[in-house]
Amino acid sequence: MSDAVISEGTRVEMGQPGTPSYRVGRVRGMGSSDLLGRGKDEPSELVTWESGEEEWVQRSLLRVVQ
Repeated sequence: MSDAVISEGTRVEMGQPGTPSYRVGRVRGMGSSDLLGRGKDEPSELVTWESGEEEWVQRSLLRVVQ
């Protein structure tokens, strides 16, 4: 992840461009590991991808799109 701050509405990407796992979307919500029942895992963001799919993604997997 870059040093940019992720907040609701931030445009983010995941994966490497040109690969099937690459996605671009917007953060719709934020959740702590305790709130999501993940024990000591890191915080996650609710992302709506350009495909229309929504999912919770660990913050370390996201990069802010400049």
